[in-house]
Amino acid sequence: VYHVLMRERGLDYRNAPINQALRRAGVASVMDKNVLQMERVISMAAARKALESNQHWIAVYADNGQASLLAIADLAVHLSNLAADSSEIDLFSLSTVIKDSTPVTILETMQEAYEIMKATGIELLYVTGANGKSARRIYGVITREHIERHYRA
Repeated sequence: VYHVLMRERGLDYRNAPINQALRRAGVASVMDKNVLQMERVISMAAARKALESNQHWIAVYADNGQASLLAIADLAVHLSNLAADSSEIDLFSLSTVIKDSTPVTILETMQEAYEIMKATGIELLYVTGANGKSARRIYGVITREHIERHYRA
């Protein structure tokens, strides 16, 4: 009964070491900040420039406001398989684009991000600002691996 009452009030009664460690750190401390925001359809020149940018991820917003993510390495593989006469690339047409990623705000803790991952089964979250115009900006990407690496350190 007490556990149910605490959960309803938003209090966390669990004091496992992993939960304590994850509550102490925010997502901003472990996220991969190497994210490049791009349009859905890009030119070959823009794709090549993205490969030279030393970024790890490309974020693309869909018409519904949901962001999708693509690893830069996957774009490199796609470019190597394209015909020389291709002029544009629709990033959503790539099979490796992750369309079911979920946002977390930069103010959230790693425990909150971990709970979202557990609840949704998603391994990758993108980090946005908390409100206003910054809520549309992607500051980074956090994976389950980032969280586990932080906990083990």
